[in-house]
Amino acid sequence: MSDVLDPVIEIGKAGSDPVGQSLAARVSLAGPANRPLQFSRIIYQKKLPIRAGLPEYAAKAGFEHRTVAVKRNRESDHGQYLARKPGSGNRHISLAAGREDAYLPAMRPKVAVVIPAFHVSQKIVEVLSKVPWTAVSRVYVVDDACPEGSGRAAQSLGDPRVEVLFIDKNRGVGGATKAGFRKALAEGADIIVKCDGDGQMDPGLIPDLIAPVLNGTADYAKGNRFFEIRFLERMPMIRLIGNSVLSFLSKLSTGYWNIMDPTNGFVAIRPAVLARLPLDKIDDRYFFETDLLFRLNIARAVVVDVPMEAVYGDEISNLRISRILFDFALKHVRCFFKRIFYSYFLRDFSIASLELVFGTGLFVFGLGYGAYYWHYYSVLGALAPTGTVMVATLPVLLGFQLVLSFLNYDIRNVPTRVQGGFSGTRDQ
Repeated sequence: MSDVLDPVIEIGKAGSDPVGQSLAARVSLAGPANRPLQFSRIIYQKKLPIRAGLPEYAAKAGFEHRTVAVKRNRESDHGQYLARKPGSGNRHISLAAGREDAYLPAMRPKVAVVIPAFHVSQKIVEVLSKVPWTAVSRVYVVDDACPEGSGRAAQSLGDPRVEVLFIDKNRGVGGATKAGFRKALAEGADIIVKCDGDGQMDPGLIPDLIAPVLNGTADYAKGNRFFEIRFLERMPMIRLIGNSVLSFLSKLSTGYWNIMDPTNGFVAIRPAVLARLPLDKIDDRYFFETDLLFRLNIARAVVVDVPMEAVYGDEISNLRISRILFDFALKHVRCFFKRIFYSYFLRDFSIASLELVFGTGLFVFGLGYGAYYWHYYSVLGALAPTGTVMVATLPVLLGFQLVLSFLNYDIRNVPTRVQGGFSGTRDQ
């Protein structure tokens, strides 16, 4: 807040009764000309008399308060309140009562970081040492029944800002993350971040990750290791190919055609959106991130990518491609059909729904008809009549065109309306 010049605080009330009304607060900050500050949505609300509210607001903003002069009438209170920032000499700011809105200097949001921990006892301390505490208020390390004591390693730091949650039975990365999410929700976090404990994600990037959620341009932000070519130089080739294939499959199954790197576990989410998701139904294992994206699409949440560079060292991955390949394929198919049904038949029925139905029907009919008569005339050793060929070809072409038209509609149907801005003030 050292960049802030002359923050303006204006107090207002929500109704005609000057006592006990709900006083809303919104941020309005004047900054240096070369560094404009952003606006936030409503960040504070409390019921108390206006007279009592003025000193309290000023105290929260770090100002010394003076006597307030109030002029009362039947409809509202009007008055002026002078406050001085300590160390600012004789400069005062004015607080005007009786306005529609109320303004307060911005306070730091409560950012909670969830770190699932399994076989990361050698890395977790290093990860925690990189947490930017200027942006983070709380860290929850979730020991997922780790046999090597990753949670105890985190506790050895003795940092009261780090809370370790122990799970008796291994639930998988998704299950451990959901346990941390529930804890952060229960303790009133304003933004919830998930970061792995294996050191492949730099916690120092958390301010960049939460920025789209904080400024109201996204409900969910995730890391993207594919954004810049230089980020890919150290990525093993097998991971590069595998993530590219998974990214395309994820676009189909989740409906987020605008993102890459869907399995990236470095994410930030708005609690109001997270609270709407059926956490119990989201996958507990390595399909967690993709399944979460599918649920976010059903909730029409806005998702954005944040460029990041992954760190590859001597960490040991617990993921075995041979074990999850078939499982991932089935789950992608399940999510795809669920999303299509929910979005284009249950919640809405549009021209795109017709394009999908008739396009798929014509395409399948054309292929089946053509295959049957190709085999029939092959056995006879004769050429198929032109009419038979056309009956098979035209439905395939027309059906393919309709399916492409549907995909174009689906790509443009990516959610773009944010569910809500940052809400809630926290005393730090």
